[in-house]
Amino acid sequence: MIETKWPRFEEVFDGFDVGRLSMMHDEDVERLLKADGIVAHGPKIKSVGDNARFLQSLGDAYGSVGAFFAEWKSGDYCDNLRIVQKGGSRLGGKTGQVALRRIGMDTPIFSNDVIAALQNEGVIAKMPSSNKDFASVQSALDQWHKGSGRPLTQISQILAFSVG
Repeated sequence: MIETKWPRFEEVFDGFDVGRLSMMHDEDVERLLKADGIVAHGPKIKSVGDNARFLQSLGDAYGSVGAFFAEWKSGDYCDNLRIVQKGGSRLGGKTGQVALRRIGMDTPIFSNDVIAALQNEGVIAKMPSSNKDFASVQSALDQWHKGSGRPLTQISQILAFSVG
């Protein structure tokens, strides 16, 4: 449904101009909730402004958003994911991981099957949420990446296929 409405989203959100959207306020959210042809969900619409401010802060800190993502190394994946999850809005869980993969980042997605495979391998007991969980996942990913030479996206897919 979102894919078919995407051109309208781009139109009402002014092409997703980060500078402009970083100044989004409550009146803009109210206006956008009334826009025809988009999904009118207040928290999701509000998250666009929040995420624009997050992206702008990354750009300020790293020179550009692209520079932040260009610096990512597979060995820092979990730390960087947590930056996105904590700094962004509504980017926790799988949403942030899927967004990262869609922008071309080498990203595992912690689907139910991937979590089950990580549990089967004794890496974690549940969806990673603590520093210890993320350190365990990162260590396993590093080991599999080094041993196989495969990118994290493929490792994630192999894990998913191993149980699903």
